[in-house]
Amino acid sequence: MPSGQSLPSGCPPEGHEPAQGTFFRLTRATLDVGEEPIEDWKLPLDTKSSDAYQQVDNCLAYAYSLFKDLADLLNARESVPWARKKTIAQVDLEPAMGRILRTESDLGPSHHDWWPSRNDLIPPARVIEGRVA
Repeated sequence: MPSGQSLPSGCPPEGHEPAQGTFFRLTRATLDVGEEPIEDWKLPLDTKSSDAYQQVDNCLAYAYSLFKDLADLLNARESVPWARKKTIAQVDLEPAMGRILRTESDLGPSHHDWWPSRNDLIPPARVIEGRVA
């Protein structure tokens, strides 16, 4: 959450759990396999291209989109033109890093939203799949 900003009431939604395990995330096209996507951790609240940009009362504005199953993102890159341009990073989360909830996504059934415990938290992550040519 942005500095000085707290999560909206009821956020994260019911059913959330401590963040735990290995997940995957679409990252910038310019990254190479093995690189850490340090600059790719900008909340939807602060991302001009996001539907949740500057929506301080929108719980999803404070969550990152992650997938539990790498196959979901590999399949998305074959069928969704904008996803084809992205790289894929592996993200490793531990309970102290925040809360997670399985949610709906057109990109695949293993989608989760992750609310980090701190607004400046950058989780351990590295690119494991380069962009599709």
